[in-house]
Amino acid sequence: SPRKNFYRHNSIEFNAAFGGYANLPAIGLHDSATIEIVVQPFDLASRQTLLSNGPDFELYLENAQFYLSINGEAKVLGPATSEFQYLTLVMDSGNDRVYYYRNSTLASTVNFANLSPAATPTGWQLAARGGSSPENFFTGLIDEVAFFDSLLTINEIQLHASPLIGEGIESGVSVGDARLLAYFPLDEGEGSILEDYGPNL
Repeated sequence: SPRKNFYRHNSIEFNAAFGGYANLPAIGLHDSATIEIVVQPFDLASRQTLLSNGPDFELYLENAQFYLSINGEAKVLGPATSEFQYLTLVMDSGNDRVYYYRNSTLASTVNFANLSPAATPTGWQLAARGGSSPENFFTGLIDEVAFFDSLLTINEIQLHASPLIGEGIESGVSVGDARLLAYFPLDEGEGSILEDYGPNL
């Protein structure tokens, strides 16, 4: 399973006690989309948002379980632990179905009544929800967030979530992937701006 040294990157530590969160730009999801996020929760009990997009999308943690809420419908994804976890949401709007991978292993398949993305993209939030009145702050580390405009395959997910696998072959998200909508490695280490390395934004 993923460990921090696999990525050779920094992480951002968020603390609910200080109300820490990050605003991301408006990223419009396609009917076929994939979201990947690497997290290490420090608090498994409280209700904490990992990633949100207004009332339409929320990935959150509560009572040692990950949940996904889309268009007001919340579903359990599976258990959470206090180690680094590579979470992947493969979102197939044509079938109103989400394939949830944890550490590159399919953990659950979840059906929603309506998985259609919002017609007008709005800004995303990392480690909180609520827009200008944020709440449900996350406590822990977030290492990277990536948005793709297609359904990633299991082989691609495994490559992103794995260590180096051979000479000249490196794991992780490739900034040259034309399917990237946005990619935030969260490597800044200081300052208040998160850089997007996705080529299509």
